[in-house]
Amino acid sequence: MHPAIRALFPDALSGNAVSALLRLMHPERDILCCGGRTQILQQGEALLFAAGANGLMTGNYLTTKGNSLQQDAALLEMLGIRDHMHDAP
Repeated sequence: MHPAIRALFPDALSGNAVSALLRLMHPERDILCCGGRTQILQQGEALLFAAGANGLMTGNYLTTKGNSLQQDAALLEMLGIRDHMHDAP
């Protein structure tokens, strides 16, 4: 991870704090966590939804390798969150 990013987010708590602040500022908006979440949040990734996020993007991103669909589905299942990946018409 780039040192500037690590300086902004030294640990999982600071990364999840951003989600919490965004939720407080925008209670009606979708808060999605995408590229870099596994690197920034690490073991704190499970706290993402408690912190305020209500969505995530799975797979690889432009410059960052992401979780596989199976890894993210397992995380959602572990948290007891129903995934809506299959709700689209």
